Amino acid sequence: MIYILILFLSLGGVSQFTGVNSDSFDLKISMDAVTIEELKDKSPVILKIKVMNISKNRVPENAYKFTLLINNQLVSLDGKPNELLPQTSITYTKQLGSYHFIAHKDSSYNISAKIEIAEGYEDSDMRNNKVEKLIVVK
Repeated sequence: MIYILILFLSLGGVSQFTGVNSDSFDLKISMDAVTIEELKDKSPVILKIKVMNISKNRVPENAYKFTLLINNQLVSLDGKPNELLPQTSITYTKQLGSYHFIAHKDSSYNISAKIEIAEGYEDSDMRNNKVEKLIVVK
């Protein structure tokens, strides 16, 4: 009987054992591409990515990692984000005067932003943790 109890405690208690974790949170990611003018050759493109905590639970610091890739190349990483309180968000973008890339004629840009949940934490809906966009300049 003692061995069963030790195994049960090592699994994190009742909530994790049953698959329902009362401490889980739900992060959601969204992305907008912002240009000062109509997108054309040599237009600077600024990406605005919002990570939202849409749950009633707080997201502890370092509970997730944010990555942004353009054409499969890493351009932004936040591996140690701050705590996110319930119903709050953080926006990842560039400072005024900076941009993520310059658009070129006859080019396409595959943009992928995602949230990876750190070990030991649970996101209740992983389907909204990644967003992808394709920007085509003709």
